[in-house]
Amino acid sequence: MRLQKIWRSLSIPLIHLLIGASAWAQANLEVNSRIQFNFFTPGARSLGMGGAFLGLADDATAAYANPAGLTTLTKPEISVEGLHWHYNQVFTDRGRLSGEATGNGVDTESGLRSGESYNGVTGLSFVSFVYPWSRWRFALYRHELASFESRFMTQGAFLTPENATSDERLHPTANSLRLSVANLGLSAALEISPNLSVGAGLSSYGFHLDSLTNRYSVVRGIGQLDQQGEFYGLPLYDPENVINFQTQRGSDRALGFNAGFLWRIRDGLALGGVYRSGPNFKFTAATGNGPKAPSTLSEFSLPVRFNTPDFFGLGLSIQPTEYTTISLDYDRVRYSGLRRSLVSIVTGPDQDPAEPRPYQVDDANEIHLGFERAFVFSDFQVFARAGAWYDPDHSLRYTGSTPALQALFRRGHSEVHRSAGFGFSGKRFAVDGAVDLSKRVDTFSLSTVVQF
Repeated sequence: MRLQKIWRSLSIPLIHLLIGASAWAQANLEVNSRIQFNFFTPGARSLGMGGAFLGLADDATAAYANPAGLTTLTKPEISVEGLHWHYNQVFTDRGRLSGEATGNGVDTESGLRSGESYNGVTGLSFVSFVYPWSRWRFALYRHELASFESRFMTQGAFLTPENATSDERLHPTANSLRLSVANLGLSAALEISPNLSVGAGLSSYGFHLDSLTNRYSVVRGIGQLDQQGEFYGLPLYDPENVINFQTQRGSDRALGFNAGFLWRIRDGLALGGVYRSGPNFKFTAATGNGPKAPSTLSEFSLPVRFNTPDFFGLGLSIQPTEYTTISLDYDRVRYSGLRRSLVSIVTGPDQDPAEPRPYQVDDANEIHLGFERAFVFSDFQVFARAGAWYDPDHSLRYTGSTPALQALFRRGHSEVHRSAGFGFSGKRFAVDGAVDLSKRVDTFSLSTVVQF
């Protein structure tokens, strides 16, 4: 997900790009931080139960969630889901990493200050069709793995590097990013015995990425250092004040697969598991010079790889009564794959040789818990659902010694999501709605399942 391999011929310190004292090397990094993926199992029913669905997987959404669960279906079935995401991206905006605030202009705060960018997307997130045949089940589906947009501006934090004779400042930036990853898949499931089913699927993933970061000059003038565009002043977000810009652009396709099992241990107790491979995509990263670029600043473009995380999950479904279901899932998302093949982010003299890869992304161990209660009437059923899940911090963080990167790539925060939902079903259809809320991401889902 980062600029993973930058030619060593361009190995001038990245700090010179990020700091307002001068600008020499190029990279487009912070705009990628904390991209959101949709690793939820599809459908409002699953969302309302906190995403705990791997041990249930008993409707058409199983085509992606756990293909082995397709064997529970006895009639052709269609599932459709509409989803709205509302999320905020946290980034380093202003303040000071080190040294004392001077009180000049905007340099009035000690410690770094974060900004937040609020964005939202709405779309058709999942569609599937399931057809049963003997002991086999077949499904076609489309699923959105990522639909992410972000726009934010930074003021540029201050820092005083060790042994420095003067302050330095990160360049103010204006950032925009659009990312989409959607897959078209075919799944099949086989009922090996009344108690055991297996399933697998193959997907063709479509990828599109378009981002732009403009970096603006801050001038060490003489006298009025607190004026707009000056070193201690407010940023001057003007096209004529751009020192350089970075783009990430590309569209690609790649194959991925999923495989799962469902073991009905006894009546009211089932265990399910699934593995999903993360596809890899290619795109082009480039940097160009703005009107305020010095003559020594290089321009270049190069191919880069985007690695999507692999996913593994186990789920347990318990039905203590005929109308009550409790689900518990453990999911492991290999976010560390986002930095796979990362060789260098522009090698500089201040890079610690003992830390050739000073960036870390932790894998996430998620726990999902869900509850469902059915209320049965003569011709229909009504469902009430609730759930919660733990989302560990998996943001990219810098562990090396370059102060500018320490300021930009910091550890994030883990979150607890809470969800609730409702459902209504007749003989051949079901309609479900759900909401999942957390500090950073809110998700709203409406889905339907129709049998033929």
